[in-house]
Formats: sequence, C-alpha cells, structure tokens
Amino acid sequence: MSGKTFIKEEVLAKYEEVRDKYDRLGILLNHELKTLFEDNEIPVMDIYYRTKDFDSFWKKIERKPYADPFEDIEDLCGIRIICTHKANLDKISKVIRREFDILKYENKLDSLEHDKFDYLSLHFVVSLEDDWLYTPSTRDLRGLKAEIQIRTILMHAWADVSHKISYKREEDVPTHLRRKLNRLIALFEIADDQFDLIVKEIEEYRISLIAEAEKCGRFDVNQELNLDSLQAFMDVYFEGKEESIDRTSKLLEAILEFNKKIGKKIGDEISLKSLVEYYEIDKNYLTPENYDRDDMNEKDKLHNRTQNELTLTILANHKKWMDFRIDNF
Repeated sequence: MSGKTFIKEEVLAKYEEVRDKYDRLGILLNHELKTLFEDNEIPVMDIYYRTKDFDSFWKKIERKPYADPFEDIEDLCGIRIICTHKANLDKISKVIRREFDILKYENKLDSLEHDKFDYLSLHFVVSLEDDWLYTPSTRDLRGLKAEIQIRTILMHAWADVSHKISYKREEDVPTHLRRKLNRLIALFEIADDQFDLIVKEIEEYRISLIAEAEKCGRFDVNQELNLDSLQAFMDVYFEGKEESIDRTSKLLEAILEFNKKIGKKIGDEISLKSLVEYYEIDKNYLTPENYDRDDMNEKDKLHNRTQNELTLTILANHKKWMDFRIDNF
C-alpha cells in the first residue's frame, strides 16, 4: 500500500491528543506485568516502558510509506522485559499469550539471518482484551497497540553494544573487524546458553538432594554446606513452610561467618550434620501439638514460622550460636 503525504504540524497535533493514552497504557502494562510475573513466580530483572517521542515517530514516517502511521506504527507504546536466562523467555511468553490479545509475534532468535548483527529478542504486538476494558480508566485504551520485547540480560547487553557500533549487516563492517565482531557475537550467545545450562543444573541438584532424602529416609549430611544444600535441608525438614532463597542466602552468610570467627576455634562448626542433629533434638517440640498451643501468641505458632525462622530455632542448640547472633546482629 502506498503511503500518504503527511503535514508535520497535523501529525504533531494528533500525536499530542493520543500521547496521554499511550502513557497510561504503558504504566498499566508495566504494573500488571510485574504482578503477573510475581504471581507466577517468574523472576525478571527489570520491566520498563516508554512512549515513543514525536521526533522518533516523525522520522519513522519519513523513512517508510504509511497509510495511517497511528495505526501502522505499532511501537508507540513499548515495553521491555529483561530476564536472567533463556528458560524464562518461554515462561514469560506464555503469560503474555494468556493475558493479552496477540496481534503479532516475532522470534528474532530464529528469524535473524546469519550475516546480520541486529539484537536478539522476542517481540509481541498486543492490545488489551475486553476483560481489561471494563473500568473507567481503561475504556478509552481499546484498540491501542503496544510492542513488548523480551530479552535475557545478555541479549540486552548485546543490543546496547550493537546499537553503539551501528552495524546491521556483515557488509557494513570493515573487513579487518569482521572476524573480531563475529567472535564477540558468538561469545554472547555461548554465555547465554551456558548460563541457561548452569541454572538448569542448579535446579536439578536441589531436586536430587530432596529426592535422595525421600528415597533413603534421611538427608545426606556429607554434602558441603552451600546455598543449595541448605535450602534443600529446609525443604526436607520444614516442607510446606514459607521459603525465601534470599533469606536462606543471608542465613548461610551468617553461619559461614560464625564458623570462621568462632566455630573453627572451638572445633564446633555448624554443618549439615549438626543441623540434622539439632533438628532431631527439637523435632518433638516442633510438632503442631506442642508448638501451636492455644495459649501461645499467634506470631509464635509453628504454622506462622518460615523455613528460615524454624532453622534459627534449632540453631539455638549450638552453645555459642546465640551469643554470636546477639553480638553480631
């Protein structure tokens, strides 16, 4: 379809009319996507939005023929989602497909030609489904489009690099730099793949620790004390209680600091073996009958304790731990 000739002042006037709607669409999507990912336990590093400024919008109109730029240009509202690794791309995509009306989809990881240096990401063009449009604040957003880009942190880094150097195809690059640039691209892709494999191995390691404990009826206390083994210990002995890998990390840091400052000196370091021993001492006390008594404060009852709080409870069996906690925290 051939493009029309547009008068800049007229386009600007209409842009100013609709700008507020696209701003509100971006704010809404940004907030709701964060909520959706939290509800689905999908970790993301960042989500942000932007409304295309008029200069960029006009330059796009000048470069390409459009019948109706406000309909045809689909990234007036842009959302970018940055996640840690490639496995989460599919999880994020499923949420977007479930929650929005998908107008267009492109996987630049698959469609990018071998001689191009463009950035890699997943692109969705979406609009709000009818269920989103029943409130007064969203009714006038019907039919507006937003482009959602999803990238890993390494894809995002490469996008920044490629934007700075401005090369789009291999032919754009001076011959003496092509090999170096191709090697750099390969390193980004290899790093992304390897990080994905590492994350998968971490998950499999945690699962194997729990599965082995369930199979043998006891936790393998010969494992080294690290973040994964400590979390697995909690998952086995305090199954169903609220967990937080961030709090587990802080607890591990405290235990290792204790071992360094005190445990080694007195020959009584905290290990997985000692944690299991402390649990055995307290396991009768930790039963709901003894720990959820009606005469206890609600906050002290077992069902309100997190995995980390219960682990701190059994650590009180170490003769020096409580003194260390009081002195250092």
